[in-house]
This record gives sequence, structure tokens and C-alpha cells, in this order.
Amino acid sequence: MPGTILVSVLEFMDLPLSSSTSIRVSMGKIEYQISDKGNFSFPLTSLRDDLIVKIQDADGNEISSTGVHIRLILEKVVWEDIFPLGTGHLHLRLQFTLSDEERDRIRILRQTALKKKHGELLSSDRKGEESDSRDSTGNAASPIQTNDEVSESPKERLQKEAFSRIQSPVGFPNDEESGVRNVVGAHLDKKQIKPVKE
Repeated sequence: MPGTILVSVLEFMDLPLSSSTSIRVSMGKIEYQISDKGNFSFPLTSLRDDLIVKIQDADGNEISSTGVHIRLILEKVVWEDIFPLGTGHLHLRLQFTLSDEERDRIRILRQTALKKKHGELLSSDRKGEESDSRDSTGNAASPIQTNDEVSESPKERLQKEAFSRIQSPVGFPNDEESGVRNVVGAHLDKKQIKPVKE
């Protein structure tokens, strides 16, 4: 991950320091011992790391500590504040910096990502236009379908089936009587259709 956190120790304020105590500043695997004001740098390796400042005794046991989330430093870029530590305070200046090489690398990554996103948007627009044109030509070329069958009620469907049986009688080889009935029904219907003479 690109970037460096610069820590400037500006002032010790009422810290419980003695010849047997020390102040340590750490982030990730890097740790510095502070004895006076000064500047320390930590390469940014993970956003999960915190900047930890602690006071230790001569045996390395922690007396007091305070921590700062790296995300807060990144958001503020430059952050100068007084942080509580034990019974006293520590005046720190925290800064997130990028080298020229890191800035160039980030700029190239951003440009690449923007080009890729732009290309994806253009291709999705083209696909959308193609599918729209296919839909419109597909609809124009398809034959017009009537919705008679859909709008037909069950009663109308039964009447049509009955009428088609009467118009084109089907004889059953084992059932001559039903065939005769169909033919007679057809003749009756034809007689009913003829106009009545007065």
C-alpha cells in the first residue's frame, strides 16, 4: 500500500518520565524509542494498523498507552493534536505523505480504472441498443396473433367443439349408433338453417 505516516513529536507535557521509563511509538512491525522531540516515519502497509504510543518501565512493561486509527490520519492528511498519555499529554503532528513515484503510480491506476469503467459503460450501452433494436425488429416481423383462444370462455369453447363435431361427423367403427347420431344431428342442423317457406 502506498504512502508513509510521518510522526513529529513536538512536546512532552507532564509525562511520568524517569530514568527507568521510555516512550515507544509503533505502527505494524516498526517501533521507535523516543527520548526527545523528533520525527519518525512509518511506511503504510495496512489500514488495520494503529499508531500506538506507550510508556514502558525498565523491564519493558507497559505503564500507559494511547492509539490513533490510521484511517483518521488518512482522512485528515495533516493532524496536529495533544494526545493523553498516562497522567500527562503528548503533542504530536501526524501526516500522511506520498512520494512522487507513489503519486504517479496512483494517478496511472486511477486513469486505468477510469478507462476500464468507461469502456464497460460504452459496451453495456451498445448491448442495450442492440437488444432494443432486436426487440423492435422481432416484434415487427412476428405475425399478428389473435387472442380469440385466450379470450374464449369455457362455454364458448364447448359450443365450438360441439358444432365442429356436428359439421364434420366422425364415425366410430365399433359404435355405429353414435356415428348415425352425428349424421342425423348434422342433417337436423342443416334443415334448421334453411329458411321456412310460408
